[in-house]
Amino acid sequence: MSDFETKYIARNAHAPKIRAWLDAKFKKDTEYPETIISSIYFDDYNMSYLKEKDESDHVKSKFRIRWYEDIKTKEASDICFLEFKHKIGENRFKKRIKAANEFSSLALESSEFGNAVDRLRQFEGNILGHVYPSYIVSYTRHRYIVPGTNIRLCIDSNIHIKKNNKRLIKREFKKKYLDHCVFELKGETAILPGSLNFIEQLGLKKDSFSKYEQCYRQLIE
Repeated sequence: MSDFETKYIARNAHAPKIRAWLDAKFKKDTEYPETIISSIYFDDYNMSYLKEKDESDHVKSKFRIRWYEDIKTKEASDICFLEFKHKIGENRFKKRIKAANEFSSLALESSEFGNAVDRLRQFEGNILGHVYPSYIVSYTRHRYIVPGTNIRLCIDSNIHIKKNNKRLIKREFKKKYLDHCVFELKGETAILPGSLNFIEQLGLKKDSFSKYEQCYRQLIE
């Protein structure tokens, strides 16, 4: 059975209020405690995957390397995940490879990235073009469970750029948070359960949202 992902956005300043409501209403996901997520997004020299997000809501693809950091110590996890995601309409394809985290401390211009994501470039019998690290998007994630369902909730706040590849992006990035936080619902249905009907009163509005695209639009462009 397919999983649905439904996103809502609100002002980042509203994130503490939204988390307080979630804390009071739902159980925290103890399997995946609160954490900092950092992802290196990859693109080509024409920033084709960024342009794809800007030009179409129907077809979207992304390459990234993702790891997790301790909320208190900021220490990066020993493992990371190499990911390729491809979406055409409601159809989604995802390839994920677990690997040793040799990337979190590297400069994005480093030759040590080499062919790090080459294993992800084989898709539907084709070899996709070479991609390179563009910038690191980082944010804090809190996760929750809706009792009696398979629905998982999370809220991502304080979204920002940590590093950028100066060979791909000549401009300096702004050292501040995105204007918005992102609330996400994942499960076997896109229908909002009754226990979540209150969320619009918290300032959340249903919307598509790409952290990769929005970080570029707000913090670089």
